[in-house]
Amino acid sequence: MRNVFGTIRQLAAAIIGTIGLAACGPDKDTMRFEGKLQNIRQAEFYIYSEDNPAIGFDTIHISGGQFTYEKKLDRPTVLTLLYPNFSKTYIVAEPGRTIKMKGDAAKIGEAEITGNEDNKRLTEFRQRMFSQPAANMKPAAAQFVRDNAATLSATAIFLQVFAELRQPDTRYTDELLQVLKKAQPKAQFIKDLEQRLLPLSKTSEGKSMPAFNITTTTGATLSASACQGTPLLLVFWASWNYDSYSLLRQAASLQKRFAPKLQVVALSFDTDKSAAARQIKDAAPDLTLVCDGKGFDSPHAETFAVNNIPGTMLIDAKGKIIARDLLGKQLDDRVQALF
Repeated sequence: MRNVFGTIRQLAAAIIGTIGLAACGPDKDTMRFEGKLQNIRQAEFYIYSEDNPAIGFDTIHISGGQFTYEKKLDRPTVLTLLYPNFSKTYIVAEPGRTIKMKGDAAKIGEAEITGNEDNKRLTEFRQRMFSQPAANMKPAAAQFVRDNAATLSATAIFLQVFAELRQPDTRYTDELLQVLKKAQPKAQFIKDLEQRLLPLSKTSEGKSMPAFNITTTTGATLSASACQGTPLLLVFWASWNYDSYSLLRQAASLQKRFAPKLQVVALSFDTDKSAAARQIKDAAPDLTLVCDGKGFDSPHAETFAVNNIPGTMLIDAKGKIIARDLLGKQLDDRVQALF
């Protein structure tokens, strides 16, 4: 009988200990992220950070509508949640703190995220903007950044609304970067963002085309000054990018329709020159090809501020950039409007 009672006492102690551990927060150098979502059983999404390499790129698994994720963290950090539909939510994690997510999986962007003041502000902003016209987003986001510039929630909103754009809106980005730098003078990530976005700002719509001298695969030299007088379409692509093939075909069709009134240059970011040559021969043999084999380490990537492919830059006869990164029908219509 004593053995039975002893066993019962041991089991009770184990259960109490387990409950106690479950009730405890994460270690002081660890962040915890817990979620409870309705209308979903099994799924997964991704979590990563643009400014903290220690986070890496992880998968969060949802089971029975719930998940728990822990990660060592050396400082407060903005994290990105990437969902299967490619939408994103930005949250702020802190060492020793637990973030909680609650909501409907079908309306994941409106989920309530708590755990610190930054996430409270972010949740309130997201939920408020869901009932607003899309045109209100940028002005409201800009004001949020100004009002909370010293916080990581401001960094998160800047990332979500302004830094994710392939073509940043210079009406806001230049000013807001300075606001963030002043409020967070030690934040290296803000300086990195500025370095990434500044070239895009200089090559945005309405700006003059950058000075350049590029050599084609036939040995000819093209310069900005020599290209003035005739509209120029630059096509940014790579043979390993699936969508580049259709863009090359479209560019070839535009050149055929509008030559010699339109110049088209296909600027490849391949590291394999022969792969670029094979692709251009198959898709658009009449296009002028530029490929130095340096991929995104090419100086052309910096000159034309190319961060994504496929992409385009349309320059009018006076040397002014009139469109960036148009594809498909939008590109056709914009080129047509030149003639």
